[in-house]
Amino acid sequence: MKFSELVHAVPRDRILLETDSPDQLPRDLITPTRTHSEPSLVRLVCERISHVLGMDVRELARITSENAYRVYRTNTR
Repeated sequence: MKFSELVHAVPRDRILLETDSPDQLPRDLITPTRTHSEPSLVRLVCERISHVLGMDVRELARITSENAYRVYRTNTR
């Protein structure tokens, strides 16, 4: 399944963001000084997904933050 197909298959109220840190850095993000993924790259993940969905990156950040809050609040009771 292509990345764009996968992104479109996930309901927006289920999307969570992460970076697969420290592994699985996408090839096009590898540079001489960046060879591993790290949590700070979650911004780039958000930008890519928002582009695929055709939505504003701030809106996706808001949605995924609300999703994460809901998941972790629910699972800590």
